[in-house]
Amino acid sequence: MKPQNTLRAQLLSLAMCLIFISTGLTAFAHAPTPPGDECSVLATENVTLAMFGVPDQANVYYQPGTAGLKLMHHADGSASMVGEIVNKNNPNQRWQVAFSLINKKSAAAWTAAGNSLMVDDTDACYPVNTSDWEIWEIATNISTFTGMGDFAGRSLTVYNWTWGNVVKRSFVQVGTGAGVISCDKGMGVWLAFQGSHEGSADFFAHLDCSNTPPPPAPTCEVLNTNNVALAMFGVPDQANTYYQPAASGLFITKNADGTATLSGEIVNKSNANQRWMVSFNL
Repeated sequence: MKPQNTLRAQLLSLAMCLIFISTGLTAFAHAPTPPGDECSVLATENVTLAMFGVPDQANVYYQPGTAGLKLMHHADGSASMVGEIVNKNNPNQRWQVAFSLINKKSAAAWTAAGNSLMVDDTDACYPVNTSDWEIWEIATNISTFTGMGDFAGRSLTVYNWTWGNVVKRSFVQVGTGAGVISCDKGMGVWLAFQGSHEGSADFFAHLDCSNTPPPPAPTCEVLNTNNVALAMFGVPDQANTYYQPAASGLFITKNADGTATLSGEIVNKSNANQRWMVSFNL
């Protein structure tokens, strides 16, 4: 029990450190993404969020949980996918999703680099026009599924599947018909994961990018000031115990039910390649 208690204490210390730097919090009247830059994955009947390789899951199919599943664009061209998915046959089998999306490309540039799209002649919109599609790689090692409910204590990390000289990159495609299940704006995802289990996942879904403004002042951003102190203890190979918010930001968002979330990305002050995706339910 000691290691678990120590980890819990370290996470609590990190959360407390982030929350109580009052001089580093700035309130926004709404989420700091411009209209159209935040999309929700709709829990429609034909949404397909499938995970393969989890031996005791009740069903390979999942749907967005009560916390939702969102795709958020950032000013630097990167994006994030955050939220929760719930097994369709057992609502206690849940995963918290925290993906960092990088290296955005057009569909033409993506395929020219030797990668494939998720397109098939059985798709609802085939042959599909991919001219408005956006493609992101899912950042490996820092993009994760964290088990919740019956899956508590499990962790899966996204990686790029390799076979000989062939590398199949984990990626997200977004655009008209990209969700495969309709010709509306949608999202397709392919990824490989490892950790508590090893397998792959396919997501096909509709997106709602209407970006309805949330209630006034639900979100605070942790500012990247000189005296910000985001310290982590217990990671033996980190370059420095101190971190700072990444370019994509770190946010505390209040929910209508009195709960809140702390989400975003932090980066080591001495090594920009040492990063953590943060996703806490408060």
